[in-house]
Amino acid sequence: MITGCYPRPLFNYVVGVGRWTLRVSAFAFLLATDRYPPFRLS
Repeated sequence: MITGCYPRPLFNYVVGVGRWTLRVSAFAFLLATDRYPPFRLS
């Protein structure tokens, strides 16, 4: 953060959490799929 560069592992983590959150929201609120989202960030 101080160097003005976003570390790649932190970026991958944030993107993975965002994707997982969207999958869970779609499952819970939209009932878009019958399969529960996996607990992984990829």
